[in-house]
Amino acid sequence: MSGEVFFIGSVTCFFMGALVAVIMKENSRINNLFSHLFALAGSLAAAASACVVYATGQGWEIGLPFSVWQEEAMFRLDHLGAFFLFMTGVGGAAVSLYAIGYCRSYMRRRLWLLTGLYNVFLLSLVLVFSAQHALLFLLAWEVMALSSCLLVNHEYEEAGVSQAAYLYFAMTQAGTAFIVMAFFSLAAASGSMDFSLLNGAFLTEGERNFVFLCALIGFGAKGGLMPLHIWLPRAHPAAPSHISALMSGVMLKTAVYGMLRMSLQFLPSGPLWWGELMVAVGLISLLLGILYAFLEKDLKRLLAYSSVENVGLIFFTIGVGLLFSSKGDWAAAQFAWTAALCHALNHSLFKTLAFLGVGAVYQATHSKDADQLGGLIKKMPYTAVFFLISVMALAALPPLNGFWGEWLIFQAVLQLGPVLGGMVGKLISALLIAGLGMAGVFAAACFVEAFGISFLAKARSKGADEAKEVALTMRAGQGVLALCCVGAAVFPQFVIQNAAAALPAGVLVWSGDMSLFSAALPNGYSIDSRWLIASLFAGLVLSLGLARLGGKEKQTPGETWTCGIVPDRQMEYTASGFSQAAKRAFRRVVHPHEEQLINQSPHRYHGQKLSYEIRLHYLFSTQIYEPLQRRLVEAAQIMKQIQGGSVQVYVGYIFVVTIAVLLWSAR
Repeated sequence: MSGEVFFIGSVTCFFMGALVAVIMKENSRINNLFSHLFALAGSLAAAASACVVYATGQGWEIGLPFSVWQEEAMFRLDHLGAFFLFMTGVGGAAVSLYAIGYCRSYMRRRLWLLTGLYNVFLLSLVLVFSAQHALLFLLAWEVMALSSCLLVNHEYEEAGVSQAAYLYFAMTQAGTAFIVMAFFSLAAASGSMDFSLLNGAFLTEGERNFVFLCALIGFGAKGGLMPLHIWLPRAHPAAPSHISALMSGVMLKTAVYGMLRMSLQFLPSGPLWWGELMVAVGLISLLLGILYAFLEKDLKRLLAYSSVENVGLIFFTIGVGLLFSSKGDWAAAQFAWTAALCHALNHSLFKTLAFLGVGAVYQATHSKDADQLGGLIKKMPYTAVFFLISVMALAALPPLNGFWGEWLIFQAVLQLGPVLGGMVGKLISALLIAGLGMAGVFAAACFVEAFGISFLAKARSKGADEAKEVALTMRAGQGVLALCCVGAAVFPQFVIQNAAAALPAGVLVWSGDMSLFSAALPNGYSIDSRWLIASLFAGLVLSLGLARLGGKEKQTPGETWTCGIVPDRQMEYTASGFSQAAKRAFRRVVHPHEEQLINQSPHRYHGQKLSYEIRLHYLFSTQIYEPLQRRLVEAAQIMKQIQGGSVQVYVGYIFVVTIAVLLWSAR
């Protein structure tokens, strides 16, 4: 079957899923099953459409029976769009399977609206990656923004949810305004809004810089780059967990896709400062993002800040590629951009898996607070294994896919010194490597905290103590993504080759030579790494078999010896305590934070029951957004005084303005 057929089938399935949600509004059970099955089928069809492009080496296009701005409207899928469409299909399929079990808790909470918007959201993602006309792209982009905003606001009865949705809506609309300016500036100069005809060569140098800055601000706001990230750590915890998984794993990649289209296809060969700006913004985002993630005890906010870090790392790597291209080293530039695409795919897999794991924990314990969890590895063994795979990949630990993806990025940055030249170039390369290393250390500590405190030791709440493993479909959805993470680790060359082929043809045509990438891969990931992984797996199976044949030793369960003291949950590390040293070491960055120790017992001298609370004040919120909010409120108060409600005063305003305009025109 051709890619066009799969694409039409995907769109049809999502449309049918939304239609079933409305028709079966009163029958929640059928609604839940069939809406998500249609979403599953649509996602698989989208992935198949992308696979056809890579299998045949040719894209496809579908013309629509109407014109847009006197041009033929069409959807077209090239290699870059197919790369991200495949990401959408895999993530959407796993999440849809997971959602069948997860959404049973929403049977009496507007399930039809949740499933309908879910299908619309997936449809919009597919259209964003396949639209080849600026107006169609912006229309799909706006549908994606509105549907995801409504999904974030689905549990509006909960405290803070509506505020999070409103902030997300405001930030995404502000970003869209900049994206519109970028596209319309290109279209005005090119005389067309078709992606194949948009060309920055018709712009002056100042106009090119304006378009690039608009694109960086617009797509940066969507991706969660600092300081435009403030919506992300609020919207992700507010949304249902399977929606958070799609937003972080797939939706944030629309920003990466848009920035790659803009900087590599529409505005190729930019000046050096474009790369420097993207590197700086990306470095700030990845360092502060992972620091704030480490300080969080809410697991969904932790993962949200981790997404800020990873999107920052992707934009950082794109910026490194722009530095190479500005110096004329196109081979190194292609290497950097390929590394960025590889990390984008890897992040899509393991971050979606991590959010699904947290969703399973929340459904089983009714808590996202790591301080209220513990001991879940015995209660939820499958979820524990899947979540461990995701956090190991997030921490870039070998042998999982997160490791070699970041390894490629390190290799790209190491090439910066010779390309930039001189001592300054070597110093910059060394400082960037040090920054990446610091982020890696915090990532490891962050996810040791996330898994260890949530799943190990003893349960610290009734919910954690009574937790049970989640439904089979939820485990299956996590299992699919876990296998994908392992598969991408076993066959990294396959991912690298397809990522390199996804780059726009105008940048550099992929030759199929893997020597540059093979040299950058660590020894454990040579072309025969599959045999290494297979032998390790065979050894594990063999050892388990020998252990069973040898019989089991008699075991006597008992408490851990702690000098005669019976260990209890009061003796465990909490997430707040685990990150306390980092709070103090980086107090100027976290500045300021409040700590409060409260005695909840009415007696002063005995029976004390202490509770420790900490409140973080985030740097950009305290230094930028809160002062800006105060200025806006003050300006609104002034405008309120001007708008007194008197018709005579309003007529006077019009009279004064009319006189001023007449005097100006007669000058």
